Amino acid sequence: MRNSVLYQVVSGLICIIFSVIFMLPLILMVIKSFEKNGLKNYMQVLDAVDILPNFKTSIFVVFGTLIIVAVVTTMAAFAFSKLNFWGKDQIYYLLLMGMMMPTAALVFPIFQVVKGIGINNTVFSLIFPYATLNAVFNLMVLKNYFDSLPNEL
Repeated sequence: MRNSVLYQVVSGLICIIFSVIFMLPLILMVIKSFEKNGLKNYMQVLDAVDILPNFKTSIFVVFGTLIIVAVVTTMAAFAFSKLNFWGKDQIYYLLLMGMMMPTAALVFPIFQVVKGIGINNTVFSLIFPYATLNAVFNLMVLKNYFDSLPNEL
């Protein structure tokens, strides 16, 4: 059934319809933004707001988070996948429970930790929480990847 032409056509049409439905608000937003003055709307915003410092901060935060998450989770995932140590499964499942915590419930405790460390109002007050919140999911994905590799490799 899945290899039939009818199934592929119908599933393709369903995907296109849902894509248009989900993209419609974005398309309408762009059309409305150009409606009155065209590009002058965007030029007015760029003249009123200096975006360059915010852009630099965003780039620094993103790359800092990526580097920390990549290094830490790669080493941890390799350890959980290929090394044998006491309590490996219990520690791994304890870390995975971090994915069950809603982000809204973590906002105030994270603020208290950042304030207690003394990095409030710095770029690192963004990098460390982002890295912490993203590390658990990446740990799970990388551990499963390392599990698929043969031990001889």
